[in-house]
Amino acid sequence: MIYLQVVNQALSQFSFSMKLVLIGFVMVLAGCANTNPDSSTAYQDTSAPSSDARNRAGLRLELASAYYEQGKNDIALEEVNQALVIDSTFPDAYILKGLIYFRLGDNRTALDNYQRALSFNSNNGSALHNIGWMQCVNAKYPEAIQYFKRALAIPTYRDKATSWLTLGVCQLRAGLAQDAELSLLKSFELDPSSPMAGYNLAQIFFDKGQYDRARFYVTRLNNNQELANAQSLWLGARIERRTGSIEAARRLQVQIQQKFPKSPQAEKLNRGVFDE
Repeated sequence: MIYLQVVNQALSQFSFSMKLVLIGFVMVLAGCANTNPDSSTAYQDTSAPSSDARNRAGLRLELASAYYEQGKNDIALEEVNQALVIDSTFPDAYILKGLIYFRLGDNRTALDNYQRALSFNSNNGSALHNIGWMQCVNAKYPEAIQYFKRALAIPTYRDKATSWLTLGVCQLRAGLAQDAELSLLKSFELDPSSPMAGYNLAQIFFDKGQYDRARFYVTRLNNNQELANAQSLWLGARIERRTGSIEAARRLQVQIQQKFPKSPQAEKLNRGVFDE
């Protein structure tokens, strides 16, 4: 399924502080500095560090996150370790450290750091989400789904749109298309601007032959010139062809050829292949 190919690329990284970052249309759930923890990650601890220590650690964490986003993993790890020297009880620092190790392919150490964040508060939504995605990547789908549901069950968790989206992706990987549809609809309801939720819903409804519903989601995406790409335009063209709207399909095909002439979708157009 095309939408699985898209989201597998898009979710190649976890989310830190759960901010959705858009890079062209291929969206990545990437690490974004946020020194104000999610309300779901707040914890009470009589041995908590001073606000000055937390602020200084937060500045280190911002720097670490910036290096992480640039792909400079070694420097990011050095900075996050410095943040933990200042404040060893900083959950967000353990989450970012987990992200770094996950990117490096060390899932065991990544999990250790997520669990350390949970040791301060078992209702740390970001940590639960990231463990869920790591389990999903490792094809441990029942465990992954449970972690996502734990995060989503937290009343104060603020990033439910992202977790519903990622849960939907995981359910697609697990072959649970009906469950995935419901999860993606919940994500879209919470964040109608999400191009990933919209694209994947369009593809799901296309596969089901529900072309009007598919058109609704993909048209919203393709009308945004900053987000539309060869994949979304191609899906839109296929929907229009299935409904007999040949002129509308032609307009989308022209956009692919003009804007993305070297894409696989343009190559298919050149061969006249629409249903591979």
